[in-house]
Amino acid sequence: GEGGHVSVGPRSAEEVVYFQSLVDIWPDVQIGAGCAVEAEAVLSGTGLPIFYRAVANATGGAHTDLSAEEVLSAGRDGTDKAAVIVTQLFQRLLGSVAGDLGLVFGASGGVFVTGGVALSNQWLFDQTFLAAFNSGGRHSKWREGLPVYLYQNADFGLLGARNYLSTSEG
Repeated sequence: GEGGHVSVGPRSAEEVVYFQSLVDIWPDVQIGAGCAVEAEAVLSGTGLPIFYRAVANATGGAHTDLSAEEVLSAGRDGTDKAAVIVTQLFQRLLGSVAGDLGLVFGASGGVFVTGGVALSNQWLFDQTFLAAFNSGGRHSKWREGLPVYLYQNADFGLLGARNYLSTSEG
């Protein structure tokens, strides 16, 4: 599937300006008429630098063009206010989306997170991520019992494509 194209959006009044700024910079990722955007706009190596610029614009801070790696490094180190905000939002939103998808698909065997950003930044998967993963309203207890793994094979997508082709009829 295309899980990166589900929508994410602000979860507090403070976050509205970040998402509106992102929509202003990158209107193609907007979903609907509000501030919701495609998850990839904030949860991918491509989207992180653009989201960083949006948050920097919204907070009135000066910014330089940073790569995804530089944004997360500055966020982890606390050296850039906008990068800290983006890093914290990345953790919460990725945890939330992963938990939501686990619930939607009834992933009793667990949820496997992978990808370049995840594999290069394993430190992101701390209590902030887990709290968002487990936060599911009436389904929080179910989500708390759902295993979540950082799948560390860089060829995960290719393996999935191979498995699909080998089992498809046609």
